[in-house]
Amino acid sequence: EEDRFILAFNHVNVSEKSGITTTDVRVMNNPVRSDLIDAIIAHPSAKAKSYSVVNASGATVNNGSIQDNNSVQQRLGFGKSNANGVMYLRVDFENGDSKTVKFIKL
Repeated sequence: EEDRFILAFNHVNVSEKSGITTTDVRVMNNPVRSDLIDAIIAHPSAKAKSYSVVNASGATVNNGSIQDNNSVQQRLGFGKSNANGVMYLRVDFENGDSKTVKFIKL
């Protein structure tokens, strides 16, 4: 119908008493069609410190630091790259943990 819209919420499951219980990294705008990656990044005990974007061949396309803004939602720069296809977002945390997730770049 006319004049209708859809409102979508992104959420991260959290425990009521202890906060976040598992490491969670998700690319929200998958497939990525721009120079920015909207990601949900959460860890139960450590802050995210850096990220890297790696192509399917293992070459690093871009990397950077993650702002300490106490938010689980982050906007990460992909870089001005003409590279398309399967990519991997790796997030490194202050305690040495890391998590890698796959996404598609168009």
